[in-house]
Amino acid sequence: MIVPGAAVGEADRLIVFVKYPGRGAVKTRLARRIGRETAVEVYRCFVADTVAMAREAGFRPWVFFHPRAARRAMIEWLGPDLAYEPQKGRDLGERMCGAFQRAFRECRRAVLVGSDTPDLPPAVVREAFHGLERHDAVLGPAFDGGYYLIGLTSAGLLPALFQGLAWGGALVFERTRQLLEEKGLSFHLLPPWGDIDEYEDLASLLDRRKDLPPGRLATIDYLRGRSW
Repeated sequence: MIVPGAAVGEADRLIVFVKYPGRGAVKTRLARRIGRETAVEVYRCFVADTVAMAREAGFRPWVFFHPRAARRAMIEWLGPDLAYEPQKGRDLGERMCGAFQRAFRECRRAVLVGSDTPDLPPAVVREAFHGLERHDAVLGPAFDGGYYLIGLTSAGLLPALFQGLAWGGALVFERTRQLLEEKGLSFHLLPPWGDIDEYEDLASLLDRRKDLPPGRLATIDYLRGRSW
């Protein structure tokens, strides 16, 4: 059930993966062009926009954060009204699988998004949960060959979906789709969307949102404030 302000313990979970924005720890590819300090500020905006999107979609986001020691810093940054859980695992795949395993202790459907799609519409997240009413999984393909969103039912959670993949590579989405088919799991595909890893991705975001009114996206407001 999608309920505004949904608390941990209710029917569905929206998981948001977030890194604590230490200097040099986030958006390293962007930082090569815009500098480490600016990359940190841009990432902070990405997260703010993602949390706002989650709330608009009707969820209290469950923030899975990295590194594990950053709980207090995360709460000071994003506030005490969110749910927090440390990411656990040696690589991104293990951490995502662990997040789903944790969620399925308390729910049957969960959706996981990153924080690199600041202009993702709330309707896409709502579509993901609607898709899980009829399918084992949902996938949101990213333009770079990965995926920006994955949703699973408890019956659809297979550790194999998160193993042996070159995370950040161009075949992550396709290989995941193949694995779902091989395992006989039904899935729903969401619209392709662009996540932001490179300078060109950021420039593309600003270009396609150039007519957005002030106050709608923190990322766009920040970039305009720096005269991009």
